[in-house]
Amino acid sequence: MATTYINKLLQRVELSQNQEDKKHFIYMRSKWLESEQEVEFLILLTKNNQNYKGKLKYCEIRSAADELDRPYEEFLAECKEALTTNMGKSGFDYEVDNEAFKLFKCEGYETLYLDIQLDKLSTPNQLMDAAVEIIAIGGYKVSCPTNSVPEAVTVQSSEILKEYKNSIEEYKLREQKLLKKCIMLINDKKARIEELEETLKTCRCVDMDVARDPSEESEAVNADDDDYEGPTQAMTEIQTTTRARTQRILDDTIENSD
Repeated sequence: MATTYINKLLQRVELSQNQEDKKHFIYMRSKWLESEQEVEFLILLTKNNQNYKGKLKYCEIRSAADELDRPYEEFLAECKEALTTNMGKSGFDYEVDNEAFKLFKCEGYETLYLDIQLDKLSTPNQLMDAAVEIIAIGGYKVSCPTNSVPEAVTVQSSEILKEYKNSIEEYKLREQKLLKKCIMLINDKKARIEELEETLKTCRCVDMDVARDPSEESEAVNADDDDYEGPTQAMTEIQTTTRARTQRILDDTIENSD
């Protein structure tokens, strides 16, 4: 036998000095499986529109009761009431953080009752589908005062589904806006990369033209030739003059000897 509950809880928030006081909610579908001695959870956190799933074994509830030195049946009933009361039971805080759902009892001092590990879901409509299915077969329960008429249950459940649907739509709109911004950013980056590549290509062409300029290369060779031939011609003239003088001296010497 299984009993399923759909309810809305207030997400616990610790405000910093400059943080805006904005409320976030937890939409929860809890399925209490008496035969399998476990509870299945589907959770949506409106803070980031993230869906989660998790399981809680009855033996884990018993271990928590033993650690707190509480009778098991009494502790189980208290936890179940806290988890299935719409907008939460007075004296309890609810938190989804670091892929875990935590239930705190806050009366004089804070006590951690349950710490349920969660897994992220990639499909945002899973909780919505489960809720619609539950309502269609009439197997849901929503906590309400004992003097309420049955219609109040349907109205309350419909309001929860409506709020959940609005959250899904807001999530999709936000996702579309982010995708558009990403596309614009990528296009800008691509245009900038193409501009830089074109500039680099132009610079390389200019460098190659300068390196291959034949007029400059010819001038450089001629300048080297001039530098080389200049001193050589000067040395040739000096050697010729020296030889002429030496020859005249020899001729004068021979004449004098005669």
